[in-house]
Amino acid sequence: MAALRAATATVRDENVTLLTAGIAYYAFVSLVPLLLLTLGVASLVGGEALADRVVDATERTLTPEARELLQTTLTAGAAAGGATLVGLAVLTWSGLRLFRALDKAFSQVYGVEGGGLLDELRDGLVVLVAIGLGVASVAAAGGALGRLAPGPVAALLARLMSLLTLVVALLPLYYVFPDVSISVRAALPGTVLAAVGWSLLGSVFGVYADLAGGSVYGVLGAALLVVTWLYVGALVVMVGAVVNATLAGVGADMDADADANADRQVQQASVSPLTAMVDDESGAGTSDADESTPVDDGVTAADDSPSADRAGEATDRPSDPPSMAGEVSDDPETDAETAESIDALWTDVARLREQLDEMETRLDERTVSRSALEGDLRRYVRARVRRGHARGWGPYLVLLYGTAMTLGAFFYLHGVWAVGAMLVVWLSTLGLYVLMVLVGMGLGLAGGLGTLRDVVGRLRR
Repeated sequence: MAALRAATATVRDENVTLLTAGIAYYAFVSLVPLLLLTLGVASLVGGEALADRVVDATERTLTPEARELLQTTLTAGAAAGGATLVGLAVLTWSGLRLFRALDKAFSQVYGVEGGGLLDELRDGLVVLVAIGLGVASVAAAGGALGRLAPGPVAALLARLMSLLTLVVALLPLYYVFPDVSISVRAALPGTVLAAVGWSLLGSVFGVYADLAGGSVYGVLGAALLVVTWLYVGALVVMVGAVVNATLAGVGADMDADADANADRQVQQASVSPLTAMVDDESGAGTSDADESTPVDDGVTAADDSPSADRAGEATDRPSDPPSMAGEVSDDPETDAETAESIDALWTDVARLREQLDEMETRLDERTVSRSALEGDLRRYVRARVRRGHARGWGPYLVLLYGTAMTLGAFFYLHGVWAVGAMLVVWLSTLGLYVLMVLVGMGLGLAGGLGTLRDVVGRLRR
């Protein structure tokens, strides 16, 4: 339960849903062109027979309108050459953005700073090659199992092989993208969780495709279905990363708790030497007094009580020492030595009280005022809320704009014109993203001026 609460807090505090929206957008503009480009090149080699086989294979996954769109795309060979060149250019940019978004999202979940552009390119290339090799190997093994006679055993093996394919495909994400040292064993829990989630997601969307039939409105329904599927799939991937970070004991929340524990240990370590010194001094004074003469318990009780610790020496010290009250000594030298020992004891007690007062003063100076701390926290929370409200809509606006323009391009245009419209959408989306960056910089500058005003106000007080 503690791990579940920690994972839920990480999802909430690190804005995992917002990160998932960005990943879904970049996946929509990169993975879909990659799939269409791959199938288009394959259709040039295999012809309409390969296109028919691909469409038949997606019968339980896509809606009828989506399968018709796929059939048209695969068999439209007029713009195949131009689509290949433009698709490669768009794929290069969008694929880079997808891998950078994944790398930054994983780094934020693990509470570390992400690497530079070269590190992100290297991680993306390694992940892409590893996914390709893993999927190819598992597909070869699945082809060998496909020769078995159909039956319950073959169906079970097919489902297990599908799950194994997802595990092999997703494992490089959880092993390479976190910018921390992580083992394959530590990456497995999130990988298995994401693989199971994707399997369930595929089954749910397969059932939806069977039930929807002709009620989905053409290209619009197919595109929205793909975007929704990508968003939920990206959310499953990010939840797997959160689970791995929580089980490994890393992340922003864990680092904050570790820093708090370290601060408490430092404070305890700074107080312990002074406390030990006070205890040693108390023991020394008592031992000196014990060597000279025993002291009645009344002196110790008066010295240890809280009221005696805050009162003055005149109130604490009795007019006649308890050990000598009511007694008449026959030896004047013994009386003088006893009086000197008691005076030395009271001198040690007074010195210890001064040291305790000095320690209390130092602790008060190092303790933050509650009112000042509450005021700083209120200002910080208000600033973060304003900043989140002002900047949180930017990625959603870019996602909505790119999705709407892409749907319009595929709905109203065909062939080369659709590819050209996609290029225009890409450039306009990039321009809108730059505009959002400029707006964010302006808001950051305004927030900096507000912070400067708060600092000047505190200095005036």
